[in-house]
Amino acid sequence: MSSLPPHLNSPPLIPLILRQYRIHAPKYNKSGATMIVAIVKRPPPEAYNSESGRELLSTWDQWWSQTPWAEAHETENPNWGSQTRRGSCWHLVGEAALLPNGDPCVYCLHCGIVLQHPKVNDCGSKHISNHAQSKKCNQTPTPIHQGRLPLQPIQQQEPGPLGPFSPAAFQQELVRVVVSNNWSFRSVESPSFQRFVRFLRPNAVIISRYKFAQCFQEQFKTAEARLLNDLDGQTKVSLALDAWSAANHVGFLAIKGYYINSKWQLRERLLDFRPMRGRHTGESMAREVHEVLASTNTTKKLLAITCDNASSNKALTQNVEESLGSASIQWSAQENTIPCLAHIINLVVQDIITHLHLAASDADDNARVFQREHVNKISTSISLPNSLRKVRSPSSQYLITY
Repeated sequence: MSSLPPHLNSPPLIPLILRQYRIHAPKYNKSGATMIVAIVKRPPPEAYNSESGRELLSTWDQWWSQTPWAEAHETENPNWGSQTRRGSCWHLVGEAALLPNGDPCVYCLHCGIVLQHPKVNDCGSKHISNHAQSKKCNQTPTPIHQGRLPLQPIQQQEPGPLGPFSPAAFQQELVRVVVSNNWSFRSVESPSFQRFVRFLRPNAVIISRYKFAQCFQEQFKTAEARLLNDLDGQTKVSLALDAWSAANHVGFLAIKGYYINSKWQLRERLLDFRPMRGRHTGESMAREVHEVLASTNTTKKLLAITCDNASSNKALTQNVEESLGSASIQWSAQENTIPCLAHIINLVVQDIITHLHLAASDADDNARVFQREHVNKISTSISLPNSLRKVRSPSSQYLITY
Protein backbone atom coordinates (compact mmCIF):
# COMPACT_ATOMS: atom_id res chain seq x y z
CA MET A 1 0.00 0.00 0.00
CA SER A 2 3.02 2.31 0.19
CA SER A 3 3.31 2.42 -3.59
CA LEU A 4 1.03 4.72 -5.51
CA PRO A 5 -0.73 4.40 -8.83
CA PRO A 6 1.19 5.81 -11.83
CA HIS A 7 -0.73 9.06 -11.88
CA LEU A 8 0.08 9.62 -8.17
CA ASN A 9 3.72 8.61 -8.32
CA SER A 10 5.01 11.65 -10.26
CA PRO A 11 7.28 14.24 -8.60
CA PRO A 12 5.27 16.93 -6.78
CA LEU A 13 5.24 20.44 -8.20
CA ILE A 14 7.74 22.80 -6.58
CA PRO A 15 5.91 25.50 -4.59
CA LEU A 16 6.35 29.05 -5.85
CA ILE A 17 8.06 30.04 -2.61
CA LEU A 18 10.86 27.53 -3.35
CA ARG A 19 11.49 28.47 -6.98
CA GLN A 20 14.49 30.63 -6.07
CA TYR A 21 16.18 27.54 -4.57
CA ARG A 22 15.87 25.49 -7.75
CA ILE A 23 19.23 25.69 -9.58
CA HIS A 24 21.64 23.85 -11.88
CA ALA A 25 24.78 22.47 -10.29
CA PRO A 26 27.78 20.32 -11.34
CA LYS A 27 28.04 16.70 -10.23
CA TYR A 28 30.57 13.93 -10.85
CA ASN A 29 29.27 10.83 -12.60
CA LYS A 30 30.63 7.31 -12.06
CA SER A 31 33.44 7.84 -14.57
CA GLY A 32 34.59 11.00 -12.81
CA ALA A 33 33.36 13.39 -15.51
CA THR A 34 31.30 16.45 -14.60
CA MET A 35 27.66 16.67 -15.56
CA ILE A 36 25.01 19.28 -14.82
CA VAL A 37 22.06 18.32 -12.62
CA ALA A 38 19.06 20.16 -11.21
CA ILE A 39 18.65 20.47 -7.45
CA VAL A 40 16.38 22.23 -4.98
CA LYS A 41 18.47 23.69 -2.18
CA ARG A 42 17.12 23.42 1.35
CA PRO A 43 17.12 26.71 3.25
CA PRO A 44 19.95 26.76 5.83
CA PRO A 45 19.23 25.89 9.50
CA GLU A 46 19.59 29.59 10.38
CA ALA A 47 16.16 30.07 8.83
CA TYR A 48 14.67 28.68 12.05
CA ASN A 49 15.44 32.04 13.67
CA SER A 50 12.59 33.83 11.90
CA GLU A 51 8.93 33.04 11.37
CA SER A 52 9.17 33.42 7.61
CA GLY A 53 12.23 31.15 7.60
CA ARG A 54 10.43 28.47 9.57
CA GLU A 55 7.54 28.62 7.11
CA LEU A 56 10.05 28.25 4.26
CA LEU A 57 11.68 25.21 5.86
CA SER A 58 8.29 23.65 6.58
CA THR A 59 7.26 24.13 2.94
CA TRP A 60 10.49 22.55 1.72
CA ASP A 61 10.19 19.56 4.05
CA GLN A 62 6.56 19.00 3.06
CA TRP A 63 7.45 19.18 -0.63
CA TRP A 64 10.34 16.72 -0.21
CA SER A 65 8.22 14.23 1.78
CA GLN A 66 6.03 13.79 -1.32
CA THR A 67 8.90 13.07 -3.74
CA PRO A 68 9.29 9.54 -5.14
CA TRP A 69 12.57 9.02 -3.25
CA ALA A 70 11.04 9.93 0.12
CA GLU A 71 8.02 7.69 -0.45
CA ALA A 72 10.22 4.75 -1.46
CA HIS A 73 12.66 5.19 1.46
CA GLU A 74 10.40 5.79 4.44
CA THR A 75 13.02 4.57 6.91
CA GLU A 76 15.98 6.53 5.49
CA ASN A 77 15.18 10.04 6.65
CA PRO A 78 18.36 12.13 6.20
CA ASN A 79 17.48 14.21 9.30
CA TRP A 80 17.38 17.48 7.40
CA GLY A 81 19.02 20.35 9.30
CA SER A 82 19.68 18.30 12.44
CA GLN A 83 21.01 20.44 15.32
CA THR A 84 22.96 17.51 16.80
CA ARG A 85 25.59 17.35 14.07
CA ARG A 86 29.05 18.06 15.41
CA GLY A 87 31.27 17.25 12.42
CA SER A 88 33.16 20.18 10.91
CA CYS A 89 32.29 18.98 7.41
CA TRP A 90 28.69 20.18 7.78
CA HIS A 91 29.97 23.78 7.71
CA LEU A 92 31.35 23.12 4.23
CA VAL A 93 28.13 22.03 2.52
CA GLY A 94 24.47 22.84 2.17
CA GLU A 95 21.67 20.30 1.87
CA ALA A 96 19.53 19.80 -1.23
CA ALA A 97 17.40 17.32 -3.17
CA LEU A 98 18.12 16.12 -6.70
CA LEU A 99 15.45 16.53 -9.32
CA PRO A 100 13.25 14.94 -10.43
CA ASN A 101 13.02 12.19 -7.76
CA GLY A 102 14.16 14.07 -4.64
CA ASP A 103 17.34 12.07 -3.86
CA PRO A 104 19.01 13.71 -0.81
CA CYS A 105 22.37 15.33 -1.58
CA VAL A 106 24.70 18.07 -0.40
CA TYR A 107 26.47 20.77 -2.41
CA CYS A 108 29.84 22.32 -1.65
CA LEU A 109 29.55 25.91 -0.45
CA HIS A 110 32.91 26.70 -2.07
CA CYS A 111 32.80 25.21 -5.58
CA GLY A 112 29.16 24.15 -5.86
CA ILE A 113 29.75 20.46 -6.69
CA VAL A 114 26.93 18.10 -5.72
CA LEU A 115 27.94 15.21 -3.44
CA GLN A 116 26.16 12.27 -1.87
CA HIS A 117 24.34 13.01 1.37
CA PRO A 118 26.26 11.48 4.33
CA LYS A 119 23.08 10.04 5.85
CA VAL A 120 22.07 8.11 2.72
CA ASN A 121 23.25 4.51 2.99
CA ASP A 122 25.30 5.66 6.01
CA CYS A 123 28.19 6.53 3.70
CA GLY A 124 29.62 8.98 6.24
CA SER A 125 31.17 12.38 5.66
CA LYS A 126 34.73 11.41 4.73
CA HIS A 127 34.09 12.15 1.05
CA ILE A 128 33.14 15.74 1.95
CA SER A 129 36.40 16.32 3.79
CA ASN A 130 38.37 14.78 0.92
CA HIS A 131 36.62 17.01 -1.59
CA ALA A 132 37.24 20.16 0.48
CA GLN A 133 40.98 19.38 0.39
CA SER A 134 41.04 18.59 -3.33
CA LYS A 135 42.63 20.86 -5.94
CA LYS A 136 39.41 21.15 -7.96
CA CYS A 137 37.60 22.65 -4.99
CA ASN A 138 40.39 24.99 -3.92
CA GLN A 139 40.92 26.30 -7.45
CA THR A 140 37.41 27.74 -7.62
CA PRO A 141 37.94 31.52 -7.62
CA THR A 142 34.62 32.65 -6.07
CA PRO A 143 33.16 30.72 -3.14
CA ILE A 144 29.39 30.35 -3.18
CA HIS A 145 28.94 31.45 0.40
CA GLN A 146 30.31 34.90 -0.42
CA GLY A 147 27.13 35.65 -2.28
CA ARG A 148 28.21 35.44 -5.93
CA LEU A 149 26.65 32.16 -7.02
CA PRO A 150 28.51 30.49 -9.88
CA LEU A 151 25.57 28.10 -10.19
CA GLN A 152 23.08 28.99 -12.89
CA PRO A 153 19.48 29.33 -11.78
CA ILE A 154 17.01 27.31 -13.78
CA GLN A 155 14.81 29.49 -15.93
CA GLN A 156 11.54 29.94 -14.10
CA GLN A 157 8.62 28.18 -15.71
CA GLU A 158 5.04 28.00 -14.65
CA PRO A 159 3.91 24.47 -13.77
CA GLY A 160 2.26 22.74 -16.68
CA PRO A 161 -1.36 21.64 -16.51
CA LEU A 162 -2.16 18.37 -14.82
CA GLY A 163 -3.88 17.25 -18.00
CA PRO A 164 -7.27 17.74 -19.57
CA PHE A 165 -10.19 17.64 -17.19
CA SER A 166 -12.27 14.50 -17.25
CA PRO A 167 -14.51 12.72 -14.72
CA ALA A 168 -11.90 9.95 -14.34
CA ALA A 169 -9.04 12.42 -13.76
CA PHE A 170 -11.18 14.36 -11.29
CA GLN A 171 -11.93 11.19 -9.31
CA GLN A 172 -8.25 10.23 -9.25
CA GLU A 173 -7.21 13.62 -7.90
CA LEU A 174 -10.10 13.58 -5.43
CA VAL A 175 -8.84 10.28 -4.00
CA ARG A 176 -5.36 11.75 -3.71
CA VAL A 177 -6.62 14.83 -1.82
CA VAL A 178 -8.80 12.87 0.63
CA VAL A 179 -6.16 10.20 1.37
CA SER A 180 -3.18 12.57 1.68
CA ASN A 181 -5.11 14.80 4.12
CA ASN A 182 -6.56 11.86 6.08
CA TRP A 183 -10.12 13.04 5.54
CA SER A 184 -13.22 10.96 6.12
CA PHE A 185 -14.93 9.56 3.05
CA ARG A 186 -17.96 11.59 4.12
CA SER A 187 -15.99 14.74 3.33
CA VAL A 188 -16.96 14.47 -0.34
CA GLU A 189 -20.60 14.94 0.68
CA SER A 190 -19.91 18.02 2.80
CA PRO A 191 -21.88 21.02 1.43
CA SER A 192 -18.91 23.37 1.92
CA PHE A 193 -16.59 21.00 0.04
CA GLN A 194 -19.05 20.56 -2.81
CA ARG A 195 -19.55 24.32 -3.01
CA PHE A 196 -15.77 24.80 -3.22
CA VAL A 197 -15.46 22.21 -6.01
CA ARG A 198 -18.27 23.84 -7.98
CA PHE A 199 -16.56 27.19 -7.53
CA LEU A 200 -13.50 25.74 -9.24
CA ARG A 201 -15.41 23.68 -11.81
CA PRO A 202 -19.13 24.45 -12.12
CA ASN A 203 -19.85 21.40 -14.26
CA ALA A 204 -17.91 18.95 -12.03
CA VAL A 205 -19.86 15.82 -11.12
CA ILE A 206 -19.43 15.33 -7.38
CA ILE A 207 -19.59 11.69 -6.34
CA SER A 208 -21.11 10.23 -3.19
CA ARG A 209 -19.07 8.57 -0.48
CA TYR A 210 -20.13 5.17 -1.80
CA LYS A 211 -18.85 5.98 -5.29
CA PHE A 212 -15.72 7.43 -3.69
CA ALA A 213 -15.12 4.16 -1.84
CA GLN A 214 -15.41 2.31 -5.14
CA CYS A 215 -12.87 4.66 -6.79
CA PHE A 216 -10.58 4.22 -3.80
CA GLN A 217 -10.74 0.43 -4.11
CA GLU A 218 -9.93 0.61 -7.81
CA GLN A 219 -6.89 2.78 -7.22
CA PHE A 220 -5.83 0.59 -4.33
CA LYS A 221 -5.87 -2.47 -6.57
CA THR A 222 -3.74 -0.59 -9.11
CA ALA A 223 -1.24 0.34 -6.41
CA GLU A 224 -1.27 -3.19 -4.99
CA ALA A 225 -0.42 -4.62 -8.42
CA ARG A 226 2.66 -2.36 -8.55
CA LEU A 227 3.68 -2.98 -4.94
CA LEU A 228 6.49 -5.44 -5.73
CA ASN A 229 7.19 -4.46 -9.33
CA ASP A 230 10.99 -4.51 -8.83
CA LEU A 231 11.00 -7.94 -7.14
CA ASP A 232 12.54 -10.45 -9.54
CA GLY A 233 11.99 -14.19 -9.56
CA GLN A 234 15.09 -15.10 -7.54
CA THR A 235 14.81 -12.53 -4.74
CA LYS A 236 13.68 -13.59 -1.27
CA VAL A 237 11.33 -11.56 0.92
CA SER A 238 11.47 -11.22 4.70
CA LEU A 239 8.41 -10.30 6.73
CA ALA A 240 8.06 -8.23 9.89
CA LEU A 241 4.67 -8.38 11.56
CA ASP A 242 2.86 -7.36 14.69
CA ALA A 243 -0.69 -7.69 16.00
CA TRP A 244 -2.35 -5.50 18.59
CA SER A 245 -5.71 -4.14 19.70
CA ALA A 246 -6.68 -0.49 19.54
CA ALA A 247 -8.46 1.38 22.34
CA ASN A 248 -11.82 0.36 20.90
CA HIS A 249 -10.79 -3.34 21.12
CA VAL A 250 -10.49 -3.72 17.36
CA GLY A 251 -7.53 -5.89 16.46
CA PHE A 252 -5.11 -5.33 13.59
CA LEU A 253 -2.25 -7.22 11.97
CA ALA A 254 0.44 -5.25 10.12
CA ILE A 255 2.62 -7.17 7.67
CA LYS A 256 5.64 -5.51 6.11
CA GLY A 257 7.94 -6.99 3.51
CA TYR A 258 11.67 -6.35 3.07
CA TYR A 259 13.84 -7.33 0.15
CA ILE A 260 16.85 -6.23 -1.88
CA ASN A 261 16.16 -5.58 -5.55
CA SER A 262 18.46 -6.20 -8.52
CA LYS A 263 20.10 -2.78 -7.96
CA TRP A 264 21.04 -3.76 -4.40
CA GLN A 265 18.55 -1.32 -2.91
CA LEU A 266 16.75 -2.26 0.29
CA ARG A 267 13.00 -2.04 -0.23
CA GLU A 268 10.37 -1.81 2.49
CA ARG A 269 6.74 -2.35 1.60
CA LEU A 270 3.60 -2.45 3.73
CA LEU A 271 2.05 -5.59 2.25
CA ASP A 272 -1.17 -5.44 4.21
CA PHE A 273 -2.88 -3.95 7.26
CA ARG A 274 -5.64 -6.34 8.23
CA PRO A 275 -8.40 -6.18 10.85
CA MET A 276 -8.40 -9.21 13.13
CA ARG A 277 -11.65 -10.71 14.35
CA GLY A 278 -11.70 -12.73 17.53
CA ARG A 279 -8.61 -13.86 19.42
CA HIS A 280 -5.10 -13.32 18.03
CA THR A 281 -4.24 -16.99 17.89
CA GLY A 282 -1.29 -18.33 15.98
CA GLU A 283 -3.56 -20.24 13.64
CA SER A 284 -5.70 -17.20 12.73
CA MET A 285 -2.66 -14.94 12.17
CA ALA A 286 -0.92 -17.63 10.12
CA ARG A 287 -3.98 -17.81 7.92
CA GLU A 288 -3.76 -14.05 7.31
CA VAL A 289 -0.03 -14.27 6.54
CA HIS A 290 -0.59 -17.11 4.10
CA GLU A 291 -3.30 -15.11 2.30
CA VAL A 292 -0.94 -12.14 1.97
CA LEU A 293 1.83 -14.36 0.61
CA ALA A 294 -0.58 -15.83 -1.91
CA SER A 295 -2.00 -12.45 -3.00
CA THR A 296 1.49 -11.00 -3.52
CA ASN A 297 2.79 -14.16 -5.23
CA THR A 298 5.61 -14.51 -2.68
CA THR A 299 4.71 -17.90 -1.19
CA LYS A 300 7.87 -19.49 -2.62
CA LYS A 301 10.02 -16.45 -1.81
CA LEU A 302 9.63 -16.26 1.97
CA LEU A 303 13.01 -15.96 3.71
CA ALA A 304 12.37 -15.03 7.35
CA ILE A 305 9.73 -13.68 9.72
CA THR A 306 10.54 -11.12 12.41
CA CYS A 307 8.11 -10.89 15.35
CA ASP A 308 8.10 -10.50 19.11
CA ASN A 309 8.29 -13.37 21.60
CA ALA A 310 4.57 -13.84 22.21
CA SER A 311 3.54 -17.48 22.35
CA SER A 312 0.98 -16.88 19.61
CA ASN A 313 3.77 -15.85 17.25
CA LYS A 314 5.56 -19.13 17.86
CA ALA A 315 2.38 -20.94 16.90
CA LEU A 316 2.05 -18.61 13.93
CA THR A 317 5.44 -19.54 12.46
CA GLN A 318 4.80 -23.23 13.07
CA ASN A 319 1.48 -22.97 11.21
CA VAL A 320 3.21 -21.12 8.37
CA GLU A 321 5.76 -23.93 8.17
CA GLU A 322 2.98 -26.52 7.98
CA SER A 323 0.99 -24.63 5.36
CA LEU A 324 4.09 -24.14 3.19
CA GLY A 325 5.06 -27.78 3.71
CA SER A 326 1.67 -28.91 2.44
CA ALA A 327 2.49 -27.01 -0.76
CA SER A 328 5.88 -28.80 -1.00
CA ILE A 329 7.77 -25.62 0.01
CA GLN A 330 10.60 -26.07 2.49
CA TRP A 331 10.63 -23.44 5.26
CA SER A 332 11.77 -23.93 8.84
CA ALA A 333 10.11 -21.97 11.63
CA GLN A 334 13.03 -22.66 13.95
CA GLU A 335 15.72 -21.48 11.54
CA ASN A 336 13.85 -18.65 9.82
CA THR A 337 12.12 -16.89 12.73
CA ILE A 338 13.96 -13.79 14.01
CA PRO A 339 12.96 -12.53 17.47
CA CYS A 340 12.52 -8.76 17.67
CA LEU A 341 15.60 -7.45 19.48
CA ALA A 342 13.78 -4.35 20.76
CA HIS A 343 11.11 -6.54 22.40
CA ILE A 344 13.77 -8.71 24.07
CA ILE A 345 15.54 -5.65 25.47
CA ASN A 346 12.23 -4.33 26.78
CA LEU A 347 11.55 -7.62 28.60
CA VAL A 348 15.06 -7.60 30.10
CA VAL A 349 14.71 -4.04 31.37
CA GLN A 350 11.30 -4.79 32.91
CA ASP A 351 12.71 -7.83 34.68
CA ILE A 352 15.64 -5.80 36.03
CA ILE A 353 13.29 -3.10 37.33
CA THR A 354 11.14 -5.73 39.04
CA HIS A 355 14.11 -7.35 40.81
CA LEU A 356 15.45 -3.95 41.91
CA HIS A 357 12.01 -3.18 43.39
CA LEU A 358 11.80 0.03 41.40
CA ALA A 359 8.22 -0.61 40.32
CA ALA A 360 5.48 0.93 42.47
CA SER A 361 3.42 -1.34 44.69
CA ASP A 362 -0.26 -1.91 43.95
CA ALA A 363 -1.10 -1.12 47.57
CA ASP A 364 0.56 2.27 47.41
CA ASP A 365 -1.47 5.35 46.50
CA ASN A 366 1.35 6.44 44.25
CA ALA A 367 0.95 3.20 42.36
CA ARG A 368 -2.62 4.03 41.43
CA VAL A 369 -1.57 7.49 40.26
CA PHE A 370 1.27 5.94 38.30
CA GLN A 371 -1.08 3.44 36.69
CA ARG A 372 -3.59 6.09 35.69
CA GLU A 373 -0.87 8.25 34.13
CA HIS A 374 0.58 5.21 32.36
CA VAL A 375 -2.83 4.21 30.96
CA ASN A 376 -3.49 7.78 29.79
CA LYS A 377 -0.09 7.93 28.14
CA ILE A 378 -0.73 4.67 26.30
CA SER A 379 -4.23 5.66 25.21
CA THR A 380 -3.04 8.99 23.78
CA SER A 381 -0.22 7.30 21.88
CA ILE A 382 -2.41 4.66 20.21
CA SER A 383 -2.36 5.50 16.52
CA LEU A 384 -1.40 3.89 13.26
CA PRO A 385 1.98 5.72 12.93
CA ASN A 386 2.96 4.90 16.53
CA SER A 387 1.89 1.29 16.19
CA LEU A 388 3.76 0.77 12.92
CA ARG A 389 6.99 1.83 14.62
CA LYS A 390 7.04 -1.64 16.18
CA VAL A 391 7.49 -3.34 12.82
CA ARG A 392 9.70 -0.54 11.50
CA SER A 393 12.17 -0.51 14.38
CA PRO A 394 15.85 -0.22 13.38
CA SER A 395 16.68 -3.44 15.19
CA SER A 396 14.08 -5.37 13.19
CA GLN A 397 15.30 -3.92 9.92
CA TYR A 398 18.92 -4.69 10.78
CA LEU A 399 18.13 -8.31 11.60
CA ILE A 400 16.03 -8.71 8.47
CA THR A 401 18.75 -7.22 6.28
CA TYR A 402 21.39 -9.38 7.93
